Amino acid sequence: MQLLPNHAYFTRARGQAFILRAGTDSELIEAELQHVEAGVPLNEGYECFFLLFLLPPGVVLQQATYRLTGPHGESLELLLTPIRPDDSGRNCLEAIVHREKIRA
Repeated sequence: MQLLPNHAYFTRARGQAFILRAGTDSELIEAELQHVEAGVPLNEGYECFFLLFLLPPGVVLQQATYRLTGPHGESLELLLTPIRPDDSGRNCLEAIVHREKIRA
């Protein structure tokens, strides 16, 4: 099982492009990580945060588990859900992450 990056990773990646792929033979879509917001975790052993990805103009994607390639070539999978478009009309996808903190 892959380890999902933490809140700090996504905060550093804010404003950068991630490449989305819904399936092995699907089109590659470049999405910008526009927003990273802390949520309320279960307890101090967990972290919760929301990610908002801005899609290119005219692109509409459905809720699905997408394979993402991050700005430094790292690969991860996230369940992304469409939410209302931004102020310019571009479509957005959101992920909600609730993960156990890794203890050093």
